[in-house]
Amino acid sequence: MEDKIPKARISKGSYIPYAGGGSLATAVVGPEIAVLLADDDHATLTDALSSMNSHELAEAILTAEGYLPPAKGTDLALAISGKEKALVVPPERYLTPELVSAIASEAAADADPRPTHVYYFSSDR
Repeated sequence: MEDKIPKARISKGSYIPYAGGGSLATAVVGPEIAVLLADDDHATLTDALSSMNSHELAEAILTAEGYLPPAKGTDLALAISGKEKALVVPPERYLTPELVSAIASEAAADADPRPTHVYYFSSDR
């Protein structure tokens, strides 16, 4: 980088030198949305969920499961590995046979051959 921009003031350690180019991404840890205690078989959802909108909730669940955050305006997220995709059905929607059919039809019509994982839970909160 020093060769390409000799006049730039960059402190050592503020970038990762890499001859191949590319980019550096940063991440932020969000609120705790579930807790799994040592003696429990199932996680308990926290109150943080009640203040989240559907997009924030989907982002929290998908990133916790190893997916990149879904882009604004889309429900699908790609796995960090790039081998899978996933979506979250928000808790205010019921997983009806019609919704399952619509999700399956959309996944089948997609030219992307990667498997689609669907995350769903029901909540009366």
